[in-house]
Amino acid sequence: MNNQLISIIIPTYNREHLIANAINSVLDQNYDNWELLIVDDASTDNTPEVVKGYLDPRIKFIQSDKNGGNAVARNIGVDTAKGDFIAFLDSDDEYHPDYLEKALKTLNSAGKDTAFLWSGTKTVAVDGSQSDFIWIPKTEKVPNQFLYELHVGIGRGFLIQKECFDDLRFDENLRTAVDTDFLIRLRQKYNYTVLEDIVVTINSQEGSVRTNYSEKKKSYNIIIAKHKHVIDKDKFLRFKWYYKLFWLSLYDGDQRLAHKAFRKIIFSSIKPSFLFLLFSVFKRDKAISLHRKLS
Repeated sequence: MNNQLISIIIPTYNREHLIANAINSVLDQNYDNWELLIVDDASTDNTPEVVKGYLDPRIKFIQSDKNGGNAVARNIGVDTAKGDFIAFLDSDDEYHPDYLEKALKTLNSAGKDTAFLWSGTKTVAVDGSQSDFIWIPKTEKVPNQFLYELHVGIGRGFLIQKECFDDLRFDENLRTAVDTDFLIRLRQKYNYTVLEDIVVTINSQEGSVRTNYSEKKKSYNIIIAKHKHVIDKDKFLRFKWYYKLFWLSLYDGDQRLAHKAFRKIIFSSIKPSFLFLLFSVFKRDKAISLHRKLS
């Protein structure tokens, strides 16, 4: 096991005040056969200067000329990686010292048919409160399991065999829901296991919740199109995915796409009709506020 190289990819953008903690958490690993690829997505702060203070033969820094988004940065890292396995760490998060050691041991022990895992995580909220989380899926529908249920992102301690990326990439057309899209496709091709230990700390940041409804709507419309043949045939999936596209479209003021999604679920529940009425009676900001309170 000790000769297996792990490529750790940290995509970053304007994290000068945070990225040192992420890098130090890699340097502190018990397992030492790793390379760290830090991909800077055209930061405008001093992130490059901070990173350059850490460079050595195992730590590489790749700078992009223009901001392409998280998917682009991750793909650059994947294309550069030389490891047998790839791990992803967000630039504001931290590995615990035993993450790599435990993740590699767990994945190797799971058998040849198991290609990836995620771990338990500790989340530190902005107010300093902490909570632990280990997601164990309840659904067992294969290979479309993650269409039904998905409660983790790539930053939740994922370790993935490099060969998975021979035919998979992060979709560079997406600016949001990048993890959702990738993990659905990853699960359709490969099996997983779970490292049921808390070995990654997720640090919440002010303003980290995305409110760009236009990009969210675009992303979910693309994801639905990719899996339409599965979603349209399943009553549960049809409501789940089109209802989210429906309210995102209403939030964004896109009546055309909202009507298109609405027609897919009009007879599934009273919720879509009620929401349409809400947005017909109230101005959009007020309707959004009411919907959030009722959800």
